[in-house]
Amino acid sequence: MEAPHDSQSTTTDALIERLAQAVHARRMTVPAILFLEAHKPLTSLFHTAAVMSLPMMLPLFGAKARELPAFLQSRDNVERLIRRIEELAGEGGR
Repeated sequence: MEAPHDSQSTTTDALIERLAQAVHARRMTVPAILFLEAHKPLTSLFHTAAVMSLPMMLPLFGAKARELPAFLQSRDNVERLIRRIEELAGEGGR
């Protein structure tokens, strides 16, 4: 049973990296961190909404739409995304 969890973890890691790189490339570090910190308590609600809207998202976004509910399943993923955005901002310097 470890293999599916590892696969999901790898997918989540890749999603976190893509999102963090996109935020950094657009120089939206501060607004993204503020948004994520403010909405972190609502992660379980967003997870439920993502699961319920998945049938509507699949035709529009394909298989990548399945990554969002998996990402929102844990509040720790949001925290990992925030930390990765901060790391990228630190690497870029001022």
